[in-house]
Amino acid sequence: MSKRLIALAGLVSFTAFAAEAPLVGDPQAGSSKAATCAACHGMDGNSTMPNWPKLAGQHSDYVSRQTRLIRDGGREVFEMMPFVQDLTDQDIADIAAYFATQTGRAGVADDSPVVGRDDGVTYAALGEKLYRSGKMEQGVPACIACHGAAGRGVPGSGYPSLAGQHATYTAARLRFFESGGHYDGETDPSTVMSTIAGRLESSEIDALATYIEGLHRAPRGPQPAVRAAAAPAQAAPAVEAEAEAGEAGEAEPAEAESADTVPGT
Repeated sequence: MSKRLIALAGLVSFTAFAAEAPLVGDPQAGSSKAATCAACHGMDGNSTMPNWPKLAGQHSDYVSRQTRLIRDGGREVFEMMPFVQDLTDQDIADIAAYFATQTGRAGVADDSPVVGRDDGVTYAALGEKLYRSGKMEQGVPACIACHGAAGRGVPGSGYPSLAGQHATYTAARLRFFESGGHYDGETDPSTVMSTIAGRLESSEIDALATYIEGLHRAPRGPQPAVRAAAAPAQAAPAVEAEAEAGEAGEAEPAEAESADTVPGT
């Protein structure tokens, strides 16, 4: 190969790499641009409406990709089209960067007995079992394999942070995947989720969703690796001390964290 062709090949490779490189978002610029998102998602990304997802603390690359999919027609969210159709890729990157710097707020998991079962297992307990252990006999892997023990996901992988997300929204997404749905232009992990969700029973979807809503990070410092017993007629905080390394590339320092799920009635 001549030196001219080698140089041309190198230029093409570099150009292709540059085209695929993600835009770097500016959180400060995104703070003002995010005003258009506030009505549904909250100004700080903590939506108060259970059918709209919380964006606070979500990986910026995930928010960017999903927003572009919606804008470009690859993911149908008709309510969002008027707000995203005129956004540039840089606008989206800035907004995503802003929400990534915000702190998500968790809810509480439902510790009432699962309807239709006579063993007394609660939605929170069933959700915890599925999240941590899966259903291997049915080919359902543990959620922690991709989303982590504390539900933080993995930046850059397509596996989003789940901790504290509204149960209503999570259950709706799982049922979308259960029906075979996936996002256009996305082969992984949305098609993977379709396979997994299709092997879950309806009560298991509800259990997973409510467990995830109550999943949050425990305070720093030593925590007892035991579940506190419930007092009669009151919610019992469940403290689960399982360390997980923080992910590189996020705004937080990479240090150990604990997963903590709070059931509630």
